[in-house]
Amino acid sequence: MRLRRVLTGAVAALFLEAGPSGPGSGQVKALAYLCPLAFAGAALAAHAAPPAEGAVPVSLPAGDLADGTFRNPVLVGAQGDVSVVRDGEDFYATFGKTLDVWHSRDLVNWEKIATPNLRGLGSPWAPDIVKHAGTWYIYTTLVDRSRPSGQQFMNVVITAPRPEGPWSEPVDLDRYNPIDPGHATDASGKRYIMYSAGRLMPLTDDGKALVGDIPERLSTYVGWPYPADWQVECFCLEAPKLLWHDGWLHMLSAQGGTAGPPTAHMAISARARDVHGPWQNNPHNALVHGISRTGRFVRMGHGQLVDDANGDWWMLFTGYNPAIGPGKMLLVLPIAWDADGWPMIKPGADVENVMAKPAGTAVPHQGSRATIASGE
Repeated sequence: MRLRRVLTGAVAALFLEAGPSGPGSGQVKALAYLCPLAFAGAALAAHAAPPAEGAVPVSLPAGDLADGTFRNPVLVGAQGDVSVVRDGEDFYATFGKTLDVWHSRDLVNWEKIATPNLRGLGSPWAPDIVKHAGTWYIYTTLVDRSRPSGQQFMNVVITAPRPEGPWSEPVDLDRYNPIDPGHATDASGKRYIMYSAGRLMPLTDDGKALVGDIPERLSTYVGWPYPADWQVECFCLEAPKLLWHDGWLHMLSAQGGTAGPPTAHMAISARARDVHGPWQNNPHNALVHGISRTGRFVRMGHGQLVDDANGDWWMLFTGYNPAIGPGKMLLVLPIAWDADGWPMIKPGADVENVMAKPAGTAVPHQGSRATIASGE
């Protein structure tokens, strides 16, 4: 057992050192293929708490500015790895670390409405909240390093009749090596889970069990070939979030790792006509990326798209600024669709600037607000 752990750790370390220039790297694909546990170990390092460097403090209020505008961040304090879904005029979101369920009507003001009982089975990573056939689901990976090797990454689903709960206890999907499950359907409505590194598995109709074994190969999607000179932690294709729009299945993913240099993280987009692919990368990639080491937000990535009741589109995603608060925080940017049907950040929008709020009335805000210290 000790030898197995040493070998797994060595392969995971090699994965992190590979620093590929794109998804065609034989190193990354071979390591993810030959040792899925090593891939999970590499991702664990990517999810680790980042060093407090790079972000520059400012002296500005954030969140709802009470004049029809807002400034990022909209939530601080363990509010990263967001998953969000709209149901009528209401938005529901959940986050890694806590799996608390939050409610909003404008994507800026949020109230916590539920805290599912995870029975101490681990810390949730990269959840995905969905409503399907009248039932609410949250898929996530529960991480506990005290479990035996090979069982530290437990993939589960919880269900509820409504987002306020009551939420069920976690149902073990009995797949321990892949991480970051994202719910998907094909054009006929058949259900799937897409895991990090492009592993695709069918679900039963009730969404509570997987069918078959973990795929022995990567799916047709292998990520986006980011520029070779970008400073990242690892390739780390992870956290897929999928939705249908105008006949295309769009998938947002994270790449680059969440720790490491301030420029590491990014949110990328791809689309396909079918859940099995073939996938096309978005010409506007990366949708967000911490290009500067000294910007207000660094390590920006892990996004999900959602439309509001007026038909406008938004991306919720993760960023850091240790001067504002510890850990990941929630950021929002408007999305436009280009003439070819690709999502892109709306021209003129800037994560550091004041922007018009999304449509919708404000709920009583219960989350932490940022008053950003002077300095920028």
